[in-house]
Amino acid sequence: MSDHLEIEITDAVILDVTARVLSSFDEIHSMSKRFFDGVVDGISQKLGQKSWPGMNVKHKRDTFGDAFIEINLYLRLYCGSHPLEVARQIQQQVRQDLRNMLDLYRVRVDVHIDGLERREPSHESS
Repeated sequence: MSDHLEIEITDAVILDVTARVLSSFDEIHSMSKRFFDGVVDGISQKLGQKSWPGMNVKHKRDTFGDAFIEINLYLRLYCGSHPLEVARQIQQQVRQDLRNMLDLYRVRVDVHIDGLERREPSHESS
């Protein structure tokens, strides 16, 4: 009998952790849904898999044959935010949370900024 324990982490768990990170950024207006996402979402739902619009996980290998995870995020930010800084912070936070929560170390996070949106003025009465 072996003491070796193998644990499989699904893409849905990786996307859940990533979504939690994204929810903490006030600069994000929305996730960009692309045509390809709609096709993949339909297939995923038929297979009973959870999907997130504007996010995907790919399992890849580097030039040495070592496995890593690639996460692609397609975002629309609010005008006035600094896209490069926001993207850098998202990358760092996603990698840190995946390392801390799921013990995943070989993660590449690509942030694609698909546009900027104006903030709607709040209609709060004083």
